[in-house]
Amino acid sequence: MSGLSPESLGVGAALVSSALWAWASTRFTPLITRHGPFAVNLFKTVIGAMLFWSTATVLVLTGSSVFAGCTPDAVGWLVVSGLIGLAIGDYCLLASIGRIGVRQAILLHATAPLWLLLLNLAGTGPTLRAPQIAGIVLVVAGVMDVTRRRTRSAHLSGNRIRGGIILGLLAAVAQAVAIQTSKGPTVACESAVVVSAVRLTGALVGLVIVAAVTRRLGSFLGLLRHRQDRARAVEPVLLGTFLGVLCMTVAINATHEAVAGALLSLTPVFAVPISCWLLREPMRWQTLIGTCVAAAGVALISVG
Repeated sequence: MSGLSPESLGVGAALVSSALWAWASTRFTPLITRHGPFAVNLFKTVIGAMLFWSTATVLVLTGSSVFAGCTPDAVGWLVVSGLIGLAIGDYCLLASIGRIGVRQAILLHATAPLWLLLLNLAGTGPTLRAPQIAGIVLVVAGVMDVTRRRTRSAHLSGNRIRGGIILGLLAAVAQAVAIQTSKGPTVACESAVVVSAVRLTGALVGLVIVAAVTRRLGSFLGLLRHRQDRARAVEPVLLGTFLGVLCMTVAINATHEAVAGALLSLTPVFAVPISCWLLREPMRWQTLIGTCVAAAGVALISVG
């Protein structure tokens, strides 16, 4: 029996990565409610950085040249990217989850390719292609439909819903800016493990400074002291922050980046049944359809 082709491996890795991110975000939800988004993001960043630096150390000890191409300039831009995408962006995502729920927040966050496309248009001014225009229409239609249904069904105040939507969109914009910032350094630093470790370290430095200035270390220490919640938080970090990123890297390296990007946009679709199972949220087919429409739009933007 012949082994898997690189393309099949890449497709499988992209689907696994999407599912892992949906699972991790859903598992973080009760922790966000109890300890707040800042404490959860700081915990996620600390453990994630430890995991990636530990992996890099093992690779170095086995003779791998994981630091090849990592110039000081590239490292500096990776740190900036981590501050924007992982410190600011992930905080906004977790705060959005706490306000409007994991399904809606992940869907808003998944619009990052749309903002990345708009950033590229602002920088170079190319003409939009037909698939990209169709993708934008589908993203807007799908997100608006899900948001409208969420607003009607949820017993939440208007300010809470608006705040959650704004935070979700800010998370997507931060992710797009971080991708744009780290594109060159990521290619230069050949090891995805080192790239992730440096970005998480940059985010960690920023979060620690904010915690010290705003005196928000208390909520983080509260999470550390709570043995059960601490144990619960390790699992989504391992699965989402660590394994999810590694699977994403395999997907991008093993298959065409457009195919990988389209499959990685399925995270909101996976989040619907996962949140239904883990959080006992009701399954509404209209919400699933709207989510699929928006995900299809993101996929078109990535492929186009």
